[in-house]
Amino acid sequence: MNILNKPTIIIAIASLLWFTAAGTGFCKPPAASAGHMQKGIELAQQKQYDAAIAEFTKAIKENPKDPRGYANRATAYRASNRLPDAIADFSKAIEVAPKDEIAYRERGNTQVMQSQFDAALPDFDKAIELKPDDGYAYKFRGFAEIGLNQWDKAVADFTKAIEKEPNDPQNYDRRAWANRNLKNYDAAVVNRKKSDRCRAFGETGRYVHLDATVREGDC
Repeated sequence: MNILNKPTIIIAIASLLWFTAAGTGFCKPPAASAGHMQKGIELAQQKQYDAAIAEFTKAIKENPKDPRGYANRATAYRASNRLPDAIADFSKAIEVAPKDEIAYRERGNTQVMQSQFDAALPDFDKAIELKPDDGYAYKFRGFAEIGLNQWDKAVADFTKAIEKEPNDPQNYDRRAWANRNLKNYDAAVVNRKKSDRCRAFGETGRYVHLDATVREGDC
């Protein structure tokens, strides 16, 4: 079982892409660049990412000091698997708005998707410093810690993520995986059962059944 496979992480963020500034991804713009920004959001929701990127680029040209243009374009780049371009745009969003925790978190998340776990950790640390109640920052930092085999830290972060987002089955799945690697099998089984009681994210509405007790390679 590859607990950090790219399709899983992409699914994990897919339901977050279309939120406003209170969530992750595509944010509603100020009036100055509303036309291109809104059109970009609509195109991205239709998975027309190249066209969305073009609209976000126009919005950036109209208002280069608005970090949301860069964050939106970064999210579209990431959705189309252009990860280095996504990281560059999240970095630009941070440059323009260094107090915005979302850009740090999402740059870190993109680095995790590239297996750049060490590079991702400072971004998650900064996101949590800026917004300590952001459950997704703890969750994604847990991904990075799993990638680095830092099982104790991962358990702690997924526990914190569960406190913030108790209905996200991935938090239980990954904490189960970390507990399994710590040989805390009873805790792993309990987490797996909790995950099975949570409805999964994404378009399919399916349940997630990642069995923490299976042998590696069974899934």
